Amino acid sequence: TIDLRHVASARAPLEWPLQPAITRYPPRCVALLPPGLYAAGSGFCSGSFEGRVAVHFQPQPLKRAPATAAAADKWGEDFMFKCHRRLAADGKPRIFAVNSVAFHPAKPHQLATAGSDGEALLWDLKGRIKVG
Repeated sequence: TIDLRHVASARAPLEWPLQPAITRYPPRCVALLPPGLYAAGSGFCSGSFEGRVAVHFQPQPLKRAPATAAAADKWGEDFMFKCHRRLAADGKPRIFAVNSVAFHPAKPHQLATAGSDGEALLWDLKGRIKVG
């Protein structure tokens, strides 16, 4: 945090390069990746009005993750997934905004989302599947 009363002595925040927009709408909520989840750097998840969650990774230039079988599953590449959707009576999908994203405290690879549909969903980010 930065103390606005002493801006001159404040430490400069870390700079992140601009992320290309992978959704059409601005984010409604953001959560930083827990420490250790992405060994080669850091990142964040953002939820949007269009019922999508985007996962952005920010690798550190001098740090590289060890080559393992996990590297083959594209972990570390930005991706996005649809959530909080329901079929209406006429068969058309109803899309609900993602209002909140948060990581599970004991299982950092799991992300919880809360949507305008009144549901909370749990996702396994490494497996890219819905858990519950």
